[in-house]
Amino acid sequence: MQVPGLIPGYQPGPPAGQGRKNNTLAVASLVLGLVQLVGWFIVLPGLVTAILAIVFGFVSINQIKRSGERGRGLAIAGVVLGFLGIIIAGLLLIAGAASNSQQ
Repeated sequence: MQVPGLIPGYQPGPPAGQGRKNNTLAVASLVLGLVQLVGWFIVLPGLVTAILAIVFGFVSINQIKRSGERGRGLAIAGVVLGFLGIIIAGLLLIAGAASNSQQ
């Protein structure tokens, strides 16, 4: 059925003010990446949230590639924060073990 005023084969975009939505897992990855910075004060929650931030970030990047949603930068930020948290905690653990062995 031909709609008046439309060019055949043309698919209109989203209505004004409604762009593509952010990927939910990308937002979750960023939030978990930020929360894990506080969670390291209780060790285990920091480790769990850092791992979840990394996993959610990689999963959302793959979803974004397939669906065209927004949020790639959020996902990358979540992955980076997750890895940074684990690296920093590992370095602090090594430094603490080294200082205890010298006493």
